[in-house]
Amino acid sequence: MDKRVAEISIAGFLHDIGKVSQRAKIPLTEQSQRMKESICPTRDGRHTHLHTPLTNQFFESEQGWLPRELDHTSISNLATYHHRPRHEEPLDFIIQQADWYSSGQDRGAGVENPDYITGRMNSIFEQIKLEGRSSASGKAYMPIQEQSLDESIFPDSSLSKESIIESNKEIYEKLVAHISEIKDVPSNILCEQLEWIFSQYCWCVPSSAWSKEFPDISLLDHSKTTAGIAACLYQYHNETNSISEKEICDKNAKKFIVVSGDFSGIQNYIFHNVQTDQKGTSKRLRARSFYIGVIGRVASSLILDELGLPCFCRFMEAGGRFTLLVANTQKTKEKLKSLSKKMDTWLFETFNGLLRLNMSFALELSGSDFMMENYKAKIQEPMARDVDIAKRRQFSNVLIEDGVWNREKFVIDNNPKEFDKKETEYFNKLGEKLPKANYLLVADKNDALVGMINSKNKFSNLFGMRSINFSDKLSDSEARTLKAYYQIMPNKQVDPKNILSGLYVANYVPRIEPYDNSIYKYLNMEELIKESGDYSEDSKVKTFAHIAADSCWIDKEDNARGSGLLGVLKADVDNLGLIFSEGIGDRISVSRVASLSRQIDMFFKGFLTNQLQTNEKFRNIYTVYAGGDDLLFVGPWNTMFEFGKYIRDSFSRYTCNNDSITISASIILCKSSYPLAQAACEAEEGLEAAKDAGRNRITVFGETLEWDDYIEALKNIEVIDNSVNGKSGSFAMSSSFAYKLIKYARMAKDANSKNPKLDNLKWRSQLSYDIGRNIKPKIKSGDAVAEEAFDKLKMITGIEINAAAAASKLLVSASYSTYKNRRV
Repeated sequence: MDKRVAEISIAGFLHDIGKVSQRAKIPLTEQSQRMKESICPTRDGRHTHLHTPLTNQFFESEQGWLPRELDHTSISNLATYHHRPRHEEPLDFIIQQADWYSSGQDRGAGVENPDYITGRMNSIFEQIKLEGRSSASGKAYMPIQEQSLDESIFPDSSLSKESIIESNKEIYEKLVAHISEIKDVPSNILCEQLEWIFSQYCWCVPSSAWSKEFPDISLLDHSKTTAGIAACLYQYHNETNSISEKEICDKNAKKFIVVSGDFSGIQNYIFHNVQTDQKGTSKRLRARSFYIGVIGRVASSLILDELGLPCFCRFMEAGGRFTLLVANTQKTKEKLKSLSKKMDTWLFETFNGLLRLNMSFALELSGSDFMMENYKAKIQEPMARDVDIAKRRQFSNVLIEDGVWNREKFVIDNNPKEFDKKETEYFNKLGEKLPKANYLLVADKNDALVGMINSKNKFSNLFGMRSINFSDKLSDSEARTLKAYYQIMPNKQVDPKNILSGLYVANYVPRIEPYDNSIYKYLNMEELIKESGDYSEDSKVKTFAHIAADSCWIDKEDNARGSGLLGVLKADVDNLGLIFSEGIGDRISVSRVASLSRQIDMFFKGFLTNQLQTNEKFRNIYTVYAGGDDLLFVGPWNTMFEFGKYIRDSFSRYTCNNDSITISASIILCKSSYPLAQAACEAEEGLEAAKDAGRNRITVFGETLEWDDYIEALKNIEVIDNSVNGKSGSFAMSSSFAYKLIKYARMAKDANSKNPKLDNLKWRSQLSYDIGRNIKPKIKSGDAVAEEAFDKLKMITGIEINAAAAASKLLVSASYSTYKNRRV
């Protein structure tokens, strides 16, 4: 990265750091007091934007962390003068314009809110509203605390302004202390470190100080987009020889290009060869899903590295998609064309066309396009159109040459057997290393990475230009030679506040700790597990056979029960495209879109993945993939029913119980030996059924239920289960009767359909007769417990209420009970 680009990027990123110390009421030094005259604008005879002298104070007091080759004074001045740029220093106007474009308005016309220092940030989810849906019911504030991966980061309507000054002071002290730990590293890694540090402390600090604004953009998101825009502005004006105040402040020139990347074929590739080669399945699945998660980061980083731009220009990255902002110069366009062809060629030749990167860089923007009134028409809609066009022209860089089809490329040179052999070899090794990994290292292809997995294997050299490897620790000398390095998060062994650069990755897999689970020994599974090729004493990662066995239990007669099945859960956020395009309304801006994307991704990759490690209920769940808005988990079948409810409930709280932001899901059951690719397809079909039925639903046992009905069905399981296991007083329902309940539920569903079978219309009388004959006589006179249980049973069977509403719930509850109590 060019020295001046790095200086402007860092200045843009830290231009508002004084807002944190201002909210913490850090006093100004005498020198900073004097600076007010030259760096603070005035209004009605008083100084405004009083955070700018505190930004200057930060740079004066904290100097040792900046690399020696960068100009400390220049960075400090660029950051400090952004609200009162010096006419003799045109680069000051770059930070000013970037600040305005990031917020989507010309802030010079606003009025500072005198109470903003004690204000909290509102959740961005609070005001999301889709047509026909309601938004959040009340104010939801963000806590002022360092980043966490538990529910303490959820918005809370009960938070007050009390002690907020102390909270901000603690945040500022930790932020400064963490920055001071930065060592002398290249500027590209320094930018990654600053972004990570801000993500730990400034994710909850509001960036806005204006009375007419709704403070829902964090200082993290505003700082990042400001820095990215500033880097592009400088590169554009430097390469077009137009560095002047007039040219920089011209909002009409097309100075920017939006680069959109969208990987497709992800699910098909992850499950490639799983059905034909069952041995080592779980290893390859975790390796491939991790690899896909990393390949998007490497692709976007590679583009920015080649263009000489910082990570701040990566405005969005989630679920195999990324959005970059770059300078609109001829040099940039030529590099993008060359890079696009290289990346397409590598993907085509390496993955036999299974994995595709749909990349577009046709959208050109001016400064005025960033204004909120223009954003949707000028940025969002054209960007969606360009990505759609790119998807329709997959591998056109490879298949078309000089405007005509290259027929030779339609025949792939790779021998399928040889491809599968090399691919299996690489991902088996990667899958073995992954559970023990701490650091992800990214290097230039020509730089040696010690212990790299099969460096001659084409899968290890991403895009033919980057190499990746893992490490337990990292030396200072290694850090200086790498393109990037990340601590893999969540990682229960590592505290986020003690690291300088991290990457949230959904890579949790359950382990046997220790290998003495009674159910495994009871089922005599050791030899079966070893034969599968998935388990090793070194990593002790559970196989799917282990996970299926975790659904079993031992009854009082020493019988194993519980079916011993896997549950495969697939889910995603409903109407996500509409949420981004319509939900924010006329307040849409580049910072809000970046914030919304980051926070949704954080829920799945950060919070939810951490729950698998820390919540005892869910520690046996295996992550196939999770990120963006899409997830696929495998676990003990009964655990997945509770996990589905937990995902929905926690996501609702995380998004302020907003009816416009919902999630749909599907769970299917299968044996541990069943091809997971097929199970995933069946789960996808169930998910589509949930969406077709109106979204905000879940499909289980082939039944699609609204979430409230699903939760009620889970509660009803206890009624049936207690009856089957003799816990309902003086009567016990036989397990065969539970099967009859399933039959009657299906009869009731058909009876309420448009064209019912005649026999099914008798379901109510037959069920009443069955209950009266097989259960009622067993109840002893005066047994209140049995009478209450009997009344509940009649209620959930739908005999005394609307049958259409009860049938699906009964079918789910009774099916669950039969699977739970079936002998293994």
